[in-house]
Amino acid sequence: MLNFTFLLALAATATIQTSTITPQTTQRPIITFERFAAKNDVNQDGVVTKDEMKSRNTLFKWIDRNRDGKITREEFISFRETQKLNRERSVVPQGTKSYKGIQYAKIDGKSLKTDIYVPPVPAGSPAPPLLVWIHGGGWRKGSRKNINGAFKQMLYKGYAVASIDYRLGGISSHPKLIHDCKGAIRFLRANAKKFGYSADKIGIGGSSAGGHLVLLLGFSNGVPALEGTVGGNLEVSSKVDAIVDFYGPFDFRRIKERAPRYGAKVNSPLVITASPITYLDPKDPPVLIFQGDKDHVVPCDQSIFLNKVCKEKGVESHLTLIKGAQHGGEEFITNDITQKISDFFDQHIRKGKKSS
Repeated sequence: MLNFTFLLALAATATIQTSTITPQTTQRPIITFERFAAKNDVNQDGVVTKDEMKSRNTLFKWIDRNRDGKITREEFISFRETQKLNRERSVVPQGTKSYKGIQYAKIDGKSLKTDIYVPPVPAGSPAPPLLVWIHGGGWRKGSRKNINGAFKQMLYKGYAVASIDYRLGGISSHPKLIHDCKGAIRFLRANAKKFGYSADKIGIGGSSAGGHLVLLLGFSNGVPALEGTVGGNLEVSSKVDAIVDFYGPFDFRRIKERAPRYGAKVNSPLVITASPITYLDPKDPPVLIFQGDKDHVVPCDQSIFLNKVCKEKGVESHLTLIKGAQHGGEEFITNDITQKISDFFDQHIRKGKKSS
């Protein structure tokens, strides 16, 4: 499941903007569960089923976090709170330069774009380090506008933040997805001076399908088959230096029963080549992992196994398993999550050595 900032995001443009966004003082009407149920709960039994909510199937999936085919009062309130938190946490610092809809590549007739946010920097201070977000959506939907609110808060910590699009076509389109991601990293590194950030070291983050892609991106440095040529800048490194993974699949071999759901054949070579575990070695960058122990989309043992294998390989890894959390939600955009991300990047991006 995706986070929900895109429901409130501004339309993308291809021009530079200087952001002076401040929290709105006017309050939006609060949609209560009672109002929601009055419109959708046909049999008035206190829950809304998929059949009762025929007009908004995608919205139903977002709210029905436990995938039991019905929306309860608790799930609706949780969804509403997540929207509210993401809206609040998507407000950028005053003076932030926002570059929206910048094309980093054009392939198969599709323009691939990035949004870049550069916070204000005091005179004489170095350019802010760059962090890159990769959105989720089952590799089939989603947008660069879907940035986890806690990750976007890194602007207040003195980091520049970029969010990228990639071609959507399901995991079966691998390796196109990772080719796009690596192409975006090369573009962002090649244009660091133009946009005013530092790309000596780059931190990345992503959720769900985006979590899978940041793991694959971080662990496959130097693998020619996954590098691709998207966007050019082939003389520039696509290496990244720290990974924040929100509930991303790590080893498809351990969840073969879900392969068809992900769009992959159970015995397909893709199950191996698209699994980040295939490329993990001791030289890979450190990983910070977040997952809910009640995740019904990506089993939480994926993150537990990731953490275990990283430690066995000598790769630094930190796992936060959130009790009661499912696939996304307000539990993943808290102040505690923000602080853990900030501390992690401060150690490995701001104070680390230059990437080679």
